[in-house]
Amino acid sequence: MTLPPVKLPSSSPPTVGAAAWDRSDVSPEAVRIEVGDDAQKLVDANPPGTAFLFASGLHSDVSIRRPKDGNGFFGEVGAILDGGGEVRFAIVAYDDVTVRDVVIRGLIVQNYAPPTQLAALGGLRGVGWNIEFNEVRESSAAAIQVGDRSVIRQNYIHHNRQIGLTAQGSNVLIEGNEIAYNNYLDEFDVAWEAGGTKFVKTTNLIVRNNYVHHNTGAGLWTDIDNTGTLYEDNVVFDNSGPGIIHEISYSAIIRNNRIERNAHGFYRGGILIANSSDVEVYGNTLIGNDGGIILIHDDRGSGSQGTYHTRNITVTDNYSAYTVKATGLYKNASGDTSNIEFDRNTYNASGEAFRFDTTSMTATEWRGIGQDPNGTWE
Repeated sequence: MTLPPVKLPSSSPPTVGAAAWDRSDVSPEAVRIEVGDDAQKLVDANPPGTAFLFASGLHSDVSIRRPKDGNGFFGEVGAILDGGGEVRFAIVAYDDVTVRDVVIRGLIVQNYAPPTQLAALGGLRGVGWNIEFNEVRESSAAAIQVGDRSVIRQNYIHHNRQIGLTAQGSNVLIEGNEIAYNNYLDEFDVAWEAGGTKFVKTTNLIVRNNYVHHNTGAGLWTDIDNTGTLYEDNVVFDNSGPGIIHEISYSAIIRNNRIERNAHGFYRGGILIANSSDVEVYGNTLIGNDGGIILIHDDRGSGSQGTYHTRNITVTDNYSAYTVKATGLYKNASGDTSNIEFDRNTYNASGEAFRFDTTSMTATEWRGIGQDPNGTWE
C-alpha cells in the first residue's frame, strides 16, 4: 500500500521515532533477539527485569502477550516488528495479570491487527510503562494504549486505521509525539472513537508538546470522567474534528497551544468544551478553525463527580481568527451553565461571530452581556 505523504507545517516538529534514539542506554547484557527467534519463548526463559534487544531486520509475526515486570524491549537501527496484517499484538499487557514498568524503545512496529479499541503496543494492564522513540504505523485499530503511571514520549504514530493512541488511568504523560493521518481511510465513526487520540477516565493526565495533524477525527480528545487534565504547548492542525475537545469530564487547563484549520466535519471549534466543568482556557492561538473556543451544553447525564454541567469556565488571553461558526456557549438543554467568563481575548472575526445560550450576536452584543469587557478586535 502506498501511503499519502506526511505534510509538515512551517515550524519544526519534535524529534521522534526510532531513528531519533541514540541507543546508548541499552544494557550490554541485553538478551539479543535475532530475526526468526521466538521472542515470547525468550521472555518466558528469562527473569523479570531482563532487557531484550531486537537485531536489525524484519521480525515477522512477533507477538509478546506475556512480558514480565521490568522488561525492556529495545531495537537496533532498522529493527522492525511486522504483524503481517494478522489479528495479533506486538508487545502488550491485556490479560488478567498486571505487568509493571516495561520499557519499549527504538522499534518500528507495523501491520498489526488488534481488535477494535485495542492497540499494537501497551495495554490497560500495563502500569508504569515507558514507550519512547518508536514508529508505530498501519495498525488496524490503535497504535499505542497505556494505563496508570505510563509515559508515551517522542513516538511517530501515523497511518493507523482507527486511532493513534488511547489511555486510561492516573498520572499518564503524553509528550513530544507526532500523531498524524490516523483513521486515514475514514473507516471509523469520528463521533465514537477515531482520529488522533482519546483519553477516558484519566486523573492528572498531561498532554504536552505534541504535533497532531491530518487525523480524520479529533486531534486531542478527553472523553468521559477525566479530571485534572493539562493540555499545553501542543501544535494541532488540519484534523477533521476539533483540535482539542474536553467532553463529559471535569477540571482541566488548556493553555499555550497552537490550533489551526480543525473541526470541519465533526462538531465544531478549535477548542471545544462539552458538558465539562472547572476548566481554564488561556494563552492559545487559534486560526482558521470551524469557530473559535466553543462551549456546548446538552443533557449528558452524570459521572464520577456528579452531573455533567458546562460551568465554572474561564477563557482568557487567547487569539482567535475565524470566518465560520462562532465563539461562546451553545446551550441545547437545561442545566447549570453558571460562571462562564470570557475576557482579554483577541479576535479576528466579523458579523454574528459570537453566541451565548441560544442567541447569535455581534461583538457589540457580546460585550453587552458582559463578555470580553477587556477584549480586542482586529
